[in-house]
Amino acid sequence: MPEFLAERYQSGLGLEDLKSEALRLTRAVAAMHQDGATIEFLGMTFLPGDEGVFAHFISASEDLVARAHELATLRFDRIVPVQPVELDRRVPAHRMTDREGS
Repeated sequence: MPEFLAERYQSGLGLEDLKSEALRLTRAVAAMHQDGATIEFLGMTFLPGDEGVFAHFISASEDLVARAHELATLRFDRIVPVQPVELDRRVPAHRMTDREGS
């Protein structure tokens, strides 16, 4: 199923604001499920330096992502399809040592 990011830029957002918004989107998607919509809210990513917020969805359509935002009374600047890149789990991941993290 397709994945989408709903992108928005807004100054003055804090972590508590974003937690509240994520809860509103979660509730909106749950209500949409009651009506048979095929959509999942995967979470949000915040770019504080850019004041950007990206809400990640798996959805049958871009229109459903827009509807979730409407129900949650949240605006978005645009909705774009995304292509996840799968990690080859057969290749061992490099783990940072304590020394590297300092």
